[in-house]
Amino acid sequence: MKNKILSLILSFTLVLSVFVSFSVFFATPAAAVSYTADSSWYSASKSVLEINDIPDFVAFMNKLDELGSGDNGAKLGAEGNLAAISWSGKMPFEGQTIVLNTDINLNPGITFSSTGPNNTAAFKFSRTARQIGFGGIFDGQGHTISGLYIDAQKGGAGSIFGVAGAATKRTNVVVRNLQIKNSLIANTNMGAATIFSSVAFNSTALIQNVYSEAFVRCTATATSTDSKLKATVSGVNMGGLCATVGGTLTIDSSVYAGTFSTASGGGHKKYVGGLVGNITNKELNDGNTYTARLNVENSAYYGYYSGNGVYLGKISGNQTYGSIVTVNNSIFLGTMKSTASVTLGSGATSAASTYYVGRLIGDATSGFTLTGKGNVASPSLKGSTSVTANYNTTSTSGFTNSITVTAKTDANLKGASINLNSVLSGLGRYWVANGTRAGYPVPTSFVLLYSTESLKHDYINPLTVTPYTLLEQLGPKKENGGIYTEASYRAYSDAYASIVNSVFKSGADLTAINIASLKSAAEAKLQTPVQARRAELKDSLGAKISNSGGIYTEDSYSAYTSAYDAIIASLNNADTVTALDAINVASLKTQAEAKLVTVADVVAAKKAELIAEFGEKKTNSGTYTDDSYSAYLNAFDTVCASINGLSTLEELNEIDVSALKGEVESKLVKLGTVGEADVPSQNTPGADIPNIDTDENDTDGNDTENIADSTDALESNAVEAKRGGCGSSIALSVVVAVGVLGTALVVKRKEN
Repeated sequence: MKNKILSLILSFTLVLSVFVSFSVFFATPAAAVSYTADSSWYSASKSVLEINDIPDFVAFMNKLDELGSGDNGAKLGAEGNLAAISWSGKMPFEGQTIVLNTDINLNPGITFSSTGPNNTAAFKFSRTARQIGFGGIFDGQGHTISGLYIDAQKGGAGSIFGVAGAATKRTNVVVRNLQIKNSLIANTNMGAATIFSSVAFNSTALIQNVYSEAFVRCTATATSTDSKLKATVSGVNMGGLCATVGGTLTIDSSVYAGTFSTASGGGHKKYVGGLVGNITNKELNDGNTYTARLNVENSAYYGYYSGNGVYLGKISGNQTYGSIVTVNNSIFLGTMKSTASVTLGSGATSAASTYYVGRLIGDATSGFTLTGKGNVASPSLKGSTSVTANYNTTSTSGFTNSITVTAKTDANLKGASINLNSVLSGLGRYWVANGTRAGYPVPTSFVLLYSTESLKHDYINPLTVTPYTLLEQLGPKKENGGIYTEASYRAYSDAYASIVNSVFKSGADLTAINIASLKSAAEAKLQTPVQARRAELKDSLGAKISNSGGIYTEDSYSAYTSAYDAIIASLNNADTVTALDAINVASLKTQAEAKLVTVADVVAAKKAELIAEFGEKKTNSGTYTDDSYSAYLNAFDTVCASINGLSTLEELNEIDVSALKGEVESKLVKLGTVGEADVPSQNTPGADIPNIDTDENDTDGNDTENIADSTDALESNAVEAKRGGCGSSIALSVVVAVGVLGTALVVKRKEN
């Protein structure tokens, strides 16, 4: 009896516990996953921001959304034209680097598919208000983000980083060393991809060592009539890594191995590409046409798409007129399949019968450029029919050494029916991490090729100096905000980007990079409008003339220097462009240089003065004896030649012209005034040529005046001669005429 009672009690307890368990299960829904962002994480003054945990990552994602409030993309085109986005101020995270220091799993235990998470409690980032943009560098350092769920409703929000760069400024954006797994990025509007919604016109972006298995979904249903198919379509612009390329995008050592999905309603879906959705040139309302460029190196598409899409390609769904695509050493083995049944409208392009599904690019307008080498690709399918009639049947003719293989369509290529290394060895190479360097992990994209996980976090030769150490020293990029001229800010931006690129360059010796010097050189390029105008005027003024070698007299050079320095001072003191424009630099420069007098001019003027003082040669119209007149002529010409032969003002100032003139004229003897015995001997012509008297102790009252006392007058005469003043041409002509004689004058002092 006791046993029966005990059995009944145990049975009742078991039933009760099961009932309670079911009651709890049905009565209490699963708690939603939620996180609180670290509000102190962001700082506009930091050049490097580190993500160390989930609250940091959530803060980063929220800040992207918050900083995106400056979106005014409608200025440059419709919202769907993602590459036309502009920003009223600084791009989000422009000039900053975000470093991921840990793996991030936002939804542990929850799995994702193309339809969503398997648990409605999953944590997600809802982007409903605005487009998202990114202007900095994101370095995942080989870490993985998983459980990421983005639910977007705006064109530029359907990716992790949104729009890269801006059409209104030239921006360099980088995402590198990152893995995305078990994640879903969904958008109800046009534009969905893992990394970028678009690369803006006028900007450049780099995706390097990035591996993505993310599900990418676009459920846009807004329809329009396609110009080639003449059928109803919905624009989706989906790409594995980037939705739209309007600027320049480089994809290096990166892989998309995820799955695309589109909605069933709203007509056929336009532009789905394995790596990027659409490559488009565009003429914006700023009057410029921007050339789209896509460069793919050492990358791969292993993804999967099968749906009602048109314009499909494993590189891109579309390439417009004038765009440039280069693809080297890359692999395209995933699936890009159309199940669409399109009713073509009247006037549809003949090639539209294939719905533009291509092995590499779905469709390309004439005038495109597509080149490459060393690639591996498998055929594309439209339903179960091989594509043989569209653009891509000839597109690979520009791809040298390319190989076509058949592979399974599994998204991750696991269990593929080919040995990739054996295929690649046929190209004479192995597909290894071309862009990696010491200090960074080999990306998982390459691990897949070797079927091993051992390299996933295998760091090689950790660096004692990291790029982020140098970036901290560099500091954030300066903003313009109308402070600097566009040209100088562009030069500074390019220099800043060059510094960042040198820090992250493959194989760079970080210890040899002098950040302080590079930073100073970059910032030296910045000029305000006043600085730019001042520099322009100083450039027109030119450098101060040098007096090396004593070309100019000391007094005149001192006067010139004072005038030049006064011009510089006036330029430095002017604090507005208007004030600077009021300074007539050309006129002031002419006035300053007019003050310069060369020593040669002064010497020439002194010679002219002495020769003029010496007087004109007397004529002999039967006045003097022939012998005395001949002696006079010899003496006269010798004095003139001797004066002209001197080269320094000191020598010229020692000449007593009055004494010389008296001595020369004393040789003249008038006819009938003296006897033959009184006439000076003419046996040695020139023997009695008067000496130049330089005796400072002479007591006859004819000492030469001090050199310094005569310099001013000579400079004045030289200036007058320089200007063509009265009498200068005659005096200088005498100097030239006398100079032809070339007779050296022996200067000697009188004996006491």
